[in-house]
Amino acid sequence: MINKGDILIKNLNSKNIEQELKTKNDKKLKDACRDFEAYFLDMVLEELRKASPGNSLFPESNAKKIYEYMYYNALTKEAVKGQSLGISDLLYNYLKQFEK
Repeated sequence: MINKGDILIKNLNSKNIEQELKTKNDKKLKDACRDFEAYFLDMVLEELRKASPGNSLFPESNAKKIYEYMYYNALTKEAVKGQSLGISDLLYNYLKQFEK
């Protein structure tokens, strides 16, 4: 014999599970949108670096290129965590419309 209380608990648990999955998916989507914004900002800064004249005081070397890449990569990730450009918010809201 099926107890109505058991069915109610199962329904509540499935609703809680669905809500928890939706919350996790929202967080993953927000993180992906922030990562995209950081990547986009990193590409913009890279193009700006390419367009700027070189510094004759410090000659170009592989070590300097690697350091600058790591520095600007970390800089853009931190910039997006704080006050972002808003690209991640726009992208998140756009993609959220297509969620089922």
